[in-house]
Amino acid sequence: MSSKIQRLRELSGCGMIECSKALNIFNNNLNQAYEYLLMRNVAVCRRKPDGTQWTDQDYIDWVKEQITL
Repeated sequence: MSSKIQRLRELSGCGMIECSKALNIFNNNLNQAYEYLLMRNVAVCRRKPDGTQWTDQDYIDWVKEQITL
């Protein structure tokens, strides 16, 4: 499995096939693939390390930071 698919799976919580399709659509652009999964409501929100729920915008900002690391 490619590292981009694995990274997208970790960030979005989506399955391998959904991540692979999204990356293929956007020529392996991780940011665009993630936003596409969010728009399709496939990506699932995760909880913060302290157990509280992310707001949508906070989660998106956090994921974008993780992608650029």
